Amino acid sequence: MKKIRLTAGQIKARELAILESFDSFCKENGIEYILAYGTLLGAVRHAGFIPWDDDIDVAMARPDYEKFIRLAIAGKTPEGCEVQATEIDGFVQPFAKIVDRAVSITSGRNNGSQKEWLWIDVFPVDGAPESKLGQKILYTKAKILGALCIADQLDPSYEDASVAMRLVAALVGPIARRTSLPSLASEALASLCKRIPFGSTGYAGVVGWGGGPREVFPISYFKAGRLIAFESNKFPASNQTEQILSQIYGADYMELPPVDKRVSHELIACVDEGCDPIG
Repeated sequence: MKKIRLTAGQIKARELAILESFDSFCKENGIEYILAYGTLLGAVRHAGFIPWDDDIDVAMARPDYEKFIRLAIAGKTPEGCEVQATEIDGFVQPFAKIVDRAVSITSGRNNGSQKEWLWIDVFPVDGAPESKLGQKILYTKAKILGALCIADQLDPSYEDASVAMRLVAALVGPIARRTSLPSLASEALASLCKRIPFGSTGYAGVVGWGGGPREVFPISYFKAGRLIAFESNKFPASNQTEQILSQIYGADYMELPPVDKRVSHELIACVDEGCDPIG
């Protein structure tokens, strides 16, 4: 069957539809989440998507995340969507993807070894050490294991990946594609993420796929306390949104970055002929 390529606007419309379905599902099931990363920045700075961005990120405390996964395992998912996660289909990365399987994806980052569909990311928030040194050690271990998880998938020629990630893809990738290294690294990373239960210390962060200690905050920062406009709707956000953005992106987060830093996932999204390409 012939494939129809979606425009950037149509991709974003589909992603927004996934988020709206997810939001309704969370409300119906008493699950709390907040907008995160570039999605939160886009909501504050652009009242929607960052113009050159092409994904959606949300985060939730580990107890809510595990409830969400339990429901997905039982066959209860956001309307029109499926859930990818380690506990469901062996997805090796330490977070969940809510996918629209009507839309197939290829991206500049991946080598095409894994089938992909249009998604939004759901990141679990785990406990973090009180000390800066402890946080640095935890995130260093997580980054190493995270790189090994996707060593078989990452295209070593992808210029926007870090030098370290490209080296891992080039040197470890061939081994990872012939062994169970990604799944073993995934298991170790999942265990590392849950080593410090959420709420057992005063701090927390997205450990499994986070950027480092700059993403560690008091646990209260991860509570949904306000609604914030994103495109045509409003979604939950932290009352400390400004503090979160300042710590992750810098005090000048409201300023646009240089043109060469405006990076997307380079998504190519297609639907089968006859499907309605929204937008």
